[in-house]
Amino acid sequence: MIKYIAVFVLSIFLFSISQAQEKVHFRVNPEKGKSLNYEMIIKSDIEGDEDVIMDIGLLMSLTPTSLSDSSIIIEAKYPKLTMDIHTAMMTINYNSSIASNDEMSQMLEVELRPLIDNIETITMNRNGVIKDSQFPNVTEQAFDKSNLKTFAISFPEEEIAIGDSWFSPSTKGQFGLLTKINNTLIGLTDDGYRVDISGIYLDDNGEEIGKIEGHYIVDRNTHFTKSSSSNGSIEFDGQKITSSITLRLIN
Repeated sequence: MIKYIAVFVLSIFLFSISQAQEKVHFRVNPEKGKSLNYEMIIKSDIEGDEDVIMDIGLLMSLTPTSLSDSSIIIEAKYPKLTMDIHTAMMTINYNSSIASNDEMSQMLEVELRPLIDNIETITMNRNGVIKDSQFPNVTEQAFDKSNLKTFAISFPEEEIAIGDSWFSPSTKGQFGLLTKINNTLIGLTDDGYRVDISGIYLDDNGEEIGKIEGHYIVDRNTHFTKSSSSNGSIEFDGQKITSSITLRLIN
């Protein structure tokens, strides 16, 4: 009996080793024409001369329209946007699906309505790196393109094993801040591959002014993001901004 138990334990040990050494070649491969609908929640606290609390909810619909060996073209629509802004002096509530009935909400409507009414065209390669984004009639103030990295995690060209790490291409977001993100493949869960991220924000002088950490869950077949969660903090120009972003597939 002891012999059989020893063999059983040894087989489990060897299986665990083989699983840990198994490598994955991530290649983003969504289904052409199938829309992927997401809900994104962004919460931000701004501490400074005037404290601001801001909650944003955004529905996203991403439809791959063209797939080639090297690239994927996606049409992105944003059918609903909600925004709640709280300061010591006022509260502003905006909902794109409800007619604005106060002056501040109407001002937001003018700025944000193009986001709802237009279609964004996103081009990425098979490694998930966004190469181009065209969003006609939408200003950078209305839509921060750096938010695209929330659903598009970039993968290395080579195969990777559990525990391997790699850097995403550096990007600049709002305020001109450079983001450097390190990714680590944690393992395969029931929901998909888990990738943890940690990174820093740099100003124009290359000085670190903030940090970000979080994780992604990537579909085990399409290697497209199913969900993500991140928390970040930045200090610059006398302000401290803390924020959290969550993304989840809702279809």
